[in-house]
Amino acid sequence: MPHDSMDDAFTEGASRFRQPVGLFPPKPGKYNIVARSVLENELLQPRHPEAVDAYIREEILESVIKKGHVYVLSAPQYFKGKGKKLVKIGKAVNVGDRISQIKSTCGISDLQRVFDDKDTPHHLYWKVERLVHAELENSREPLQCDLHRRQNGAPTEHGEWFHVPEQVALEVVQRWRDFVNEDPYDGNGVLKSHWSEMLMGT
Repeated sequence: MPHDSMDDAFTEGASRFRQPVGLFPPKPGKYNIVARSVLENELLQPRHPEAVDAYIREEILESVIKKGHVYVLSAPQYFKGKGKKLVKIGKAVNVGDRISQIKSTCGISDLQRVFDDKDTPHHLYWKVERLVHAELENSREPLQCDLHRRQNGAPTEHGEWFHVPEQVALEVVQRWRDFVNEDPYDGNGVLKSHWSEMLMGT
């Protein structure tokens, strides 16, 4: 398609969304106009066309090849007296922004990251998170969040919380991070034959 045709299509497509409708979900720490409205009201409200345009602009500019982190979070005071001390294991491009978001929306004021001296950003951070969650599945303990309630009034359950010691969670994260750092996938995202043979025992 010629560049001028692409430009026309882009302009026409963008103009279709200038009605103030809430089509796009907010992203943590970004798009303050959108994020603030969601924090104040769980239901997505109609948004000003300029807010929608800003979201589209930022989304287009954002890299499609991101590097992120898998983190372990603890909240000693929050869980004091609750019987069980849980840790949160999740992923984020910006861990600091993610912590701030959880503190604000879930009311866990002492949430902090467990120190990880081996942490490095990686483009397969989402794969690391999935592998960690799979290994610790039997220790998963969804957190009942009183500040996030469903339409029926019941508290929302956040599923990335686990009943394991901080050190155990950290060791599992580091082990699977080491695995992806071995570059086990080829350029098409398929597990390389060496690793596949090891996995299948051949």
